[in-house]
Amino acid sequence: MKKLNGMKNFSSLENKKLKNSKMIFGGGTNVRTTEPTGPNGQPGNTGDTRILNDGKAHSTITVD
Repeated sequence: MKKLNGMKNFSSLENKKLKNSKMIFGGGTNVRTTEPTGPNGQPGNTGDTRILNDGKAHSTITVD
């Protein structure tokens, strides 16, 4: 069987534990939600939709 030299390094890196998984992009949970908005971003339903990432406003889709 052929010896794979690179696999040992890969395995040792894989076995290291991170104390904080959020150090990796996407390591934390990312919750994307949408909610209908009214005039001036107030709650309501006028066809506009606000997109939230982890509870923070990301963008607003405006429908004319």
